[in-house]
Amino acid sequence: MTPTNFSTCELCAELSGSPSRFSSIYSGTLDTRIVGGSTNFVVLPSIGQLGDAHFMIVSRMHETAFTNLRPDLRHELLVLLCHARRWLKAKVGGHQIVFENGDPRGLGRMNCSISHLHVHLVDQI
Repeated sequence: MTPTNFSTCELCAELSGSPSRFSSIYSGTLDTRIVGGSTNFVVLPSIGQLGDAHFMIVSRMHETAFTNLRPDLRHELLVLLCHARRWLKAKVGGHQIVFENGDPRGLGRMNCSISHLHVHLVDQI
């Protein structure tokens, strides 16, 4: 996996407890927005979400895209995604849309996203 660069990666900063967009918005209200996870990934609601039921699966280590993961980590992410989809379906009951807004080359030239692996899970309510 790519080494963490706390100075430029918003999600790495948040997951390490360093100042981040999350901490500036929710300081004093929430210590974390992590609602689940596995060894190498966390599930959290999106900031600037597309709806009330919008979560992301984020790698704990700095990686920029699903395609860059080792096969065992891809499998772990897909298993977590299946669990998260079942949980969301039970809670909300709609149909989920899953997409990645990744940066496979890790160039950081993302105009509307963060160059850190995150898979979106949005329920169409």
